[in-house]
Amino acid sequence: MNGPAVQKLGNALLLQGPAIADAYWLVSTGIRAAERNGHAVRPDVYRLQALLGECHRDALSALRHHDVAPPPDDESSDVELISTREAAEVLNVSPRHVQRIAASLDGRRTAGRWIFDRAVVEAYAAHANAGEAA
Repeated sequence: MNGPAVQKLGNALLLQGPAIADAYWLVSTGIRAAERNGHAVRPDVYRLQALLGECHRDALSALRHHDVAPPPDDESSDVELISTREAAEVLNVSPRHVQRIAASLDGRRTAGRWIFDRAVVEAYAAHANAGEAA
């Protein structure tokens, strides 16, 4: 990381390192509170959350998530999305445990529910099983 975690550049802000994770958490918490209290959330706030989440996941992947399959190169490829319950069945764990490790599975929240790419979940399961066999 070069320079401070938060910098003002003209009319823009530059967030780096832990500032990205903090901003993601704050925006996500604000969205949940607004939705819980019946307040409308502007679409650009959801876009900000998605961009911060993408940057945060990229940073985590670079640091420690070597067991997660990289995103497909071809955006038109067929991605089978599965629910928390289906991911739990693939991993042979509880749905709550799947929610705890959702970041490791590149899970995404959509309409208040977690969704996962089946291929990523199966790769995670294969890696976990290989570790148990050793």
